[in-house]
Amino acid sequence: MAFQPIVDIVRQEIFAYEALVRGPNGENAGSVIKAVTDEITEGEAVTDPAHLARIVTAYRAMGFRTAIDDFGAGHSNLNLLAQFRPDIIKLDMVLIRDIDRDKVRQSLVRHCVGLCDDLGILMVAEGIETLAEYQTLRGLGVKFIQGYLLAKPGWRRLPEAQFTDFTTV
Repeated sequence: MAFQPIVDIVRQEIFAYEALVRGPNGENAGSVIKAVTDEITEGEAVTDPAHLARIVTAYRAMGFRTAIDDFGAGHSNLNLLAQFRPDIIKLDMVLIRDIDRDKVRQSLVRHCVGLCDDLGILMVAEGIETLAEYQTLRGLGVKFIQGYLLAKPGWRRLPEAQFTDFTTV
């Protein structure tokens, strides 16, 4: 199982919650409950919100973090954010693609950054493929990024020098 790293561009750290239960070569590193994140994908319609709320509550009681994946795509709405109060939201790459040339998307992401800051939610921008997208997101206050610009999904750890060089841009 491969993973794509999440990068904190402010602290210059590379990590991925879903990868914390594996070693750098993909081997099982043991069960680390607090490192496991239950992701709700917004691309799917929530047909029974009460049932989903019970699942999320049970997972939180066990120590899992919760995340809304693909935020801003599919069946997304702010009600899902308000109802489940996730620890993490992952902005869908549809909002990110060509954001450097789209003032509407820039405004949406800027306001999502503020909303997440107000609510204490960690926000990850997914699908960053170009340096211009990265620079725009950084200017909008996005702290965590993930995408092909940094690394394609794989088994190997991103070399330290590559990341250090990238942050000077």
